[in-house]
Amino acid sequence: MSVTFAQISDCHLFAEPSKCHHDANVYQHLCRVLHDINQRDEISFIVFTGDLTQDHSEESYQLFIGAFSAIIKGKPLYYIAGNHDEPLLLTRYFQGEQIYQDKTIELNAWQVHLIDTKSETPAGKWHEREENRLANVINSDKAQCLLMHHHVKDVGYFIDKHHVVNQHDFVQFTDNYKNICIVACGHVHNALTMTLGDIPFYTCPATSIQFDKTVATVANSKLPPGYRLFTLNPDKTFMTEAIFLAE
Repeated sequence: MSVTFAQISDCHLFAEPSKCHHDANVYQHLCRVLHDINQRDEISFIVFTGDLTQDHSEESYQLFIGAFSAIIKGKPLYYIAGNHDEPLLLTRYFQGEQIYQDKTIELNAWQVHLIDTKSETPAGKWHEREENRLANVINSDKAQCLLMHHHVKDVGYFIDKHHVVNQHDFVQFTDNYKNICIVACGHVHNALTMTLGDIPFYTCPATSIQFDKTVATVANSKLPPGYRLFTLNPDKTFMTEAIFLAE
């Protein structure tokens, strides 16, 4: 049986639900995305790939969990931290019957891995501990989907200054596993389709704002909030689609 999941990313919430980020009410955007996901019966689970908070307040974490718990019914949530997030606060507030701490999701023909790329700076890092963890859990008989926050290939605009700094090490790792079929991330606030060697590489639209790729700093392109769908098939093929919500 095919399995469909939703990737959401980059909510950038504040303590106050009415506060805007570059003229967008990011809390309302998140709620709209969650409502859209909840009404899609084909979605089995949700993966959040980081940057929950903009102001680093505990209230922003509470807002996320409050919205998720109120809107989402019967769709488990898995998560990793982004560069804006505090892992201890994620652990504290990401509790409940629909929220899972697992960083490897086992499906019949696939494994979905959530990879921690958070570092001491806004940029990302491919950590040796994550390389060792994956080396121990990757099943050679299953197709592999790798999800993370930071991008492991430059996308051609200002966010590249906060990419994974040791991209080459990650590429060397993937070269050892011919069953890696998908690499995907958040962080770049746009829906892009690229390749990482022979591996398809996808980025997730943000629930908050999409970045204007033509300027040198953060600016709202005025594209609507969005998320990404992945459908993983038992024959190890897949489909993916970026979903943008109509205004």
